[in-house]
Amino acid sequence: MTQFSNEADTILARYVPGFRSNLNLSPQQTKSHLADAVDSDMNYTEPGEGFNLDDVGESEPEDVAARVPDTPDKFLGSSRRVANFTEFQDSAWLDNVDKAKLLEDPTNLTMAALMAGKQRKHDDKIIQAALGNAFVKETDGSLTPVALPASQIVAASSVLRAHQDEIVPDDNSDYGMSLGKLIEANELLDESEIEGDRYVTLTSAEIASLLQRTPTTNDSYAEVKALNSGKINHLLGFTVKRMSKKRMPIVSGQRRLIAWVKPALAIRGRPVTNARISIRTDKSDTPQAFYKTSHAAGRRYDEGVVEIRVTV
Repeated sequence: MTQFSNEADTILARYVPGFRSNLNLSPQQTKSHLADAVDSDMNYTEPGEGFNLDDVGESEPEDVAARVPDTPDKFLGSSRRVANFTEFQDSAWLDNVDKAKLLEDPTNLTMAALMAGKQRKHDDKIIQAALGNAFVKETDGSLTPVALPASQIVAASSVLRAHQDEIVPDDNSDYGMSLGKLIEANELLDESEIEGDRYVTLTSAEIASLLQRTPTTNDSYAEVKALNSGKINHLLGFTVKRMSKKRMPIVSGQRRLIAWVKPALAIRGRPVTNARISIRTDKSDTPQAFYKTSHAAGRRYDEGVVEIRVTV
């Protein structure tokens, strides 16, 4: 059985408020890649097991064909998607009691590592929401899973919108990232008519692939070169979110990347309330910092998200 010090006046208790406060710092202070690119509230306090993503259907005005026409008689359709909270936790051993005080400083290496891990967990949740199932809440309260439609996936072999003279296969084989795939993704997002900033996840491999496939004579070469060198973070209307290769999922030898419009994805994070710094009496009285919290993410609009597949 795990044992903690439960002395009310333990010296470690005084450091818990600062530790908990640092964990609740906003995403831009702890280097989340994706939380600022979606509808986010990382201090969500509304009660419930999840949060709702409500949408109202389109309204179609009717032409007036009579001098005294009937008043249109209709309700606007509506739908509700839901995202349920799931818990996660983390901890770190401390060399000694004196090190606990350092957790009040957000730049402390141990504190920074815990904060960064928390934000990477949020990024994973957003990626899962984009590429996995969304859940529609039916009138009887049941949840119906909705996969991202096949029409929203740019195939690894697609040359539909190959850009000018860029180098792409001519044998219908799979390949890496190209300008044409980004143009195709942009076209699909245009059809959604959802307003908002557009983002795309790229790893170092995709950026290298873009540079390799784009001839120096291409109009976009200078932009791709600047993206590769880190001088800019946008391309073809997208703000590029650079991701580690290990964070983006792979299926059948293909990496799954995401292009989206900001309102199409949402995440909510609970404030950290369950945090402690305690002596573990079962581990030679070694102090340990621990926290547990929860988050939820969902896809509000399928047409506002595009999956781009590339070879690994």
